Amino acid sequence: MNDNPTPPRPRVLPGGFEADQVPRLIAFRLAHPDVEIELDGFWRAVIPAENGEMVVTRYELHDVLDKLEELFP
Repeated sequence: MNDNPTPPRPRVLPGGFEADQVPRLIAFRLAHPDVEIELDGFWRAVIPAENGEMVVTRYELHDVLDKLEELFP
């Protein structure tokens, strides 16, 4: 878990980056600072849990955010 209270800034990437999803990403990070969301060829969210962690992996940012919204209504 990141001890820094400021969430990392989303990277602006060339090509098909979903810039319209950045506000959703920022809002989710502020609401759930313990969930790590990163881009490493594909988008990955790591959700800490008592007995390990849950990982959500998708190629598109909006798909990760949609799944996270299902998990964190």
